[in-house]
Parts: sequence; structure tokens; C-alpha cells
Amino acid sequence: MRKTIDTIVIGSDSSRPETLDIDIEFPTQCPLCSVAYAESPLAAYYLNPENYDNNSMIALFFCPHCESFFMIEYIIYELSNYCEGSIIRIYPAPDSGSKIKFSDQITTLSPQFVNIYHQSQNAEFAGLNELCGMGYRKALEFLVKDFATYIHPGKKNHKLNLLF
Repeated sequence: MRKTIDTIVIGSDSSRPETLDIDIEFPTQCPLCSVAYAESPLAAYYLNPENYDNNSMIALFFCPHCESFFMIEYIIYELSNYCEGSIIRIYPAPDSGSKIKFSDQITTLSPQFVNIYHQSQNAEFAGLNELCGMGYRKALEFLVKDFATYIHPGKKNHKLNLLF
């Protein structure tokens, strides 16, 4: 879900704080308790790109369910008279305890799949969206290979001809 919020510009040359409307992506769940979330930020601060190296914004959120604060860092894209932000980091990073739990059969069949999948999840939680996709694909490849070896144990070293 995206909404336009009013942010305070840090590093402005004027004595009165400037504000800027930025369209941002809202978190869909709290990173600490994983409960659905759709609240507006309590405060948002935009770093003036004239005085800082990056074009980013920090927003402070409060989860009413677990009564915890969390922050999200956004990269800001300025498009003529319109600013848009995309999430690049969440502080604190979502709890790795919310990892997907696989059945004992899958864990026994392909422990490398489970390990690679959980590492990919950690990359996704850390905001490394470009890396996690490659990791999920590698995990799936290990699962398919291990399942094929399980079904045809005599052809363990036989090269698989997969269509994808």
C-alpha cells in the first residue's frame, strides 16, 4: 500500500523547517511481531540531497500490537514535481525467528534446500531484494535435484534434463 506523507526536510538552509510530500510504500506487517500493519509513520525526515550524499528518508513507526517502534529507510526518487520512496532497509531487521518451518520430510530429503531457503529469507528481511531471488532459485534447484535423486537413487550422478 502506498500513501503520500508530509516529511520534514533536514539540512534545509531556512530557519523554519521545510516539508515535502513524498509517496511511500507502507509496511504491511510489523517487523518485530509480524502482525498486519497499516499505520502512518509518527515522523518522517528527508535528507536534503544538496547537503548530503544520498537521497533518502527515515520514517518512524509504532506498532500498537507489540507496542514497539521501528524505522524504515527509503530511497527517494524525484520525478519533476513528484517524489516517490521505496523501502531499502528496516530497523530492526525482521526477526529471523519468523522463518518458514518445513516438514520433517523436506528437511530430511534436502537439508541444503532448507539452509539456502532460510539464507535467502534473511537476505529478503535485510532488504537485499536483488539477491534473495537468486537464492530462492538455487534452493529450488537443490530441492528438485534431491527429490529426483530420491525417486531414482540409481541415477544419482546422471545429468538431469530439466525444461526450466
